Amino acid sequence: MKVNIKPDVILNEKAIMQDIEKFARTCATTIVEEAAESIKKFAYEQMVGYYDEYDPRIYIRTDQMKDSSYKTFTTTIGDIYEGGIIINSSHTNHERGTRLGGGEYTEEEIYDNVWIKGSHGYEIVGTKGTPYNGWNDTRHWREIQGLPDRINRIKRKAYSRDFKRELLSKGFEKAKAQSYSILKFS
Repeated sequence: MKVNIKPDVILNEKAIMQDIEKFARTCATTIVEEAAESIKKFAYEQMVGYYDEYDPRIYIRTDQMKDSSYKTFTTTIGDIYEGGIIINSSHTNHERGTRLGGGEYTEEEIYDNVWIKGSHGYEIVGTKGTPYNGWNDTRHWREIQGLPDRINRIKRKAYSRDFKRELLSKGFEKAKAQSYSILKFS
């Protein structure tokens, strides 16, 4: 990237600093906004994959985790710019499933089962002679397991060198495209 001073401009140190600060703010804001949107899209793709791998289809899925278990965020505190997603099952509006033996899953268990373990629930695969965990049910349950650790896939993307380069490039391009009082970026 080249930085030039516009022709026929009297050098003004304060104006140059304002141009540099404007460039830096625009670049940083663009990077965090692009990061948040890109990671959100990737999280959505991870949940689409989670739902697509569900087999056997023994109950109707709500797809709520695909659309509601993560939210984007961007913040600026002083010179610190941050952006990304927050993954939290409490954003979902669905009824929580009932666990074997009774009771509902907690939000933490839903998060852990879906985002970390890749679990799709349980199916009945036969019966046993003793009740399950003191519960009057002699059915034998098998966990329907999907691909685990979608969280780390998202982290690997977010911290990858290519992703960072792409974000930096977008930030520079948007910042260079603005008008400045003294400096000219090309």
